[in-house]
Amino acid sequence: MFTTNLLNAVSVIQQTPFSVFLQDLLIERGGSKSGLYAYLVAQDYYIEKTSLYRYFNASKGVNRIPDALFLCWFARYLNLSEQEERALLMLWQMKRRRKKV
Repeated sequence: MFTTNLLNAVSVIQQTPFSVFLQDLLIERGGSKSGLYAYLVAQDYYIEKTSLYRYFNASKGVNRIPDALFLCWFARYLNLSEQEERALLMLWQMKRRRKKV
């Protein structure tokens, strides 16, 4: 049963743009893009606001897939567990591979 639910969840997530997934996760965890930006700056992770906002924009030609380091900081900002962070990185890898094809 758990495996079936997990496979269904992965299937749904794969059909969702990664930017929408990130936006939903940010909202679900009570975060904000401006709060994330301030957190990243405090961690000495430099990113332009426009680049950051593209990670959350689902419009074709505008959205971008973030790098792994960004996702690690994103996970820490949202206080994700280690297991949740690993799952996020696995989804990111799947999305990256699909985008390259």
